[in-house]
Amino acid sequence: MSLMRLAVGAPGTMMSVEDSRCRTSGGAWMPSLGNGDQTFDPDAVALRPATSFHAGEPVFIGVEAADANIDPEARERVQVRISTSNGDRETLSMVETGPNTGYFIGYVSTSDARSVVQYDCNVIAPRGLQITAELDDGYDDTVMTAAALVDPYGYVFDARTGKPVN
Repeated sequence: MSLMRLAVGAPGTMMSVEDSRCRTSGGAWMPSLGNGDQTFDPDAVALRPATSFHAGEPVFIGVEAADANIDPEARERVQVRISTSNGDRETLSMVETGPNTGYFIGYVSTSDARSVVQYDCNVIAPRGLQITAELDDGYDDTVMTAAALVDPYGYVFDARTGKPVN
């Protein structure tokens, strides 16, 4: 399992995350555009691994789970739980990238809002928090996890002087 961010302008394989869904507090599934500020084309994204994120950017999750690939003719789904150290919880339903690939991908939006609302398709992630993704593999005792920090430095620096910018 890995956490990824958009690789804007980077060469590489374009992937589709168009069918990523999240579970709402009422139990319904909706597209993963929780806060509605989509800044990418879900039909074609280039991604790169990341160990930190900024609030406001989407967090992409990739899972290699060959044993969840039951039907070689269909695109299956897996569910991943997202949690943060401030108590936010979200559940993603991620679709296989193609028939018989065993690789699943999805995403969730983030923001630095003050109050946490669980299962609203938006991870509340102020600076310094940790985001954790977890998949229980129902076929054996495997639990896959990945974690990253949100804006661990929290400062913007002037490129000429090296001094922090307010």
